[in-house]
Amino acid sequence: METLSADRYRWVDPHMRRRLVAPWLFGVILVLLAPRAAHAQSTGTPAIVGVVRDRNNAPVADAVVDVLSVGRARTDSAGAFRIGPVPPGTLIVRATRIGYQPVMKMLTIASGEERRLDIAMSPATQQLPMVVVREDSTTTLLADPTGFDARRKTAVGGHFILGREIAKKHITETEQLFHGIPTVQVDTGGIVVIKRGEISLRDIYGSGGDQFFHCIGAQVIVNGVEMPQPFNINLVAPGDIRGIEIYSGPATTPTRLRSPKTVCGTVAIWTKQT
Repeated sequence: METLSADRYRWVDPHMRRRLVAPWLFGVILVLLAPRAAHAQSTGTPAIVGVVRDRNNAPVADAVVDVLSVGRARTDSAGAFRIGPVPPGTLIVRATRIGYQPVMKMLTIASGEERRLDIAMSPATQQLPMVVVREDSTTTLLADPTGFDARRKTAVGGHFILGREIAKKHITETEQLFHGIPTVQVDTGGIVVIKRGEISLRDIYGSGGDQFFHCIGAQVIVNGVEMPQPFNINLVAPGDIRGIEIYSGPATTPTRLRSPKTVCGTVAIWTKQT
């Protein structure tokens, strides 16, 4: 492209001068502003924002969205929520609403990132347990909605850890709670593995004998929601735990806590928010 010398530029029509200068000036402005924009993006407030909807894509208002060990928010009439600031790293997000199945998700957020998370909830019909009223009956359903205390008193073969016991230990990582429990160990990355003698439940055969069943640690359930495997037990802070239940296999696992991976062992964690 031919360039204009200073002498020739003076004789260019004024309107033409503006047409020549405008793109050049615009480019300089973009170059100057780009680093500032990038810097603003990287130093923003770390937060999780999103919308909770039902299966018909309608907003779900008044749903409670928890970021475990961080904070919680309640959705507005449009189903929107925002929780922040949040620390960088892997976080557990749980959404609950009466009449809907609870939803739990895991996400990783970078430092200074505002992460969007849209949640879809499905309606649920909850069958309440049968209540037999006697003269000496006490109201236990409201005091123990998760059934933890009732199972602790009646379950056979389970190992229970209470919140008050955790507080006395003054531990920094949840995996320390599992040290010393027979047949239980914590593998690399905070994965709880339940063993029976020399047979590890990481890899065992299904009941049919011809189907190979693969376990990556015990099935971890947090507040009634099955977590994906493998699951780092340290993602749940010790100070947030109200109680833990540990079952070695199908024979001892209560019906409410059974899952497709019950054969791998079950670890149910209930937080103080339940």
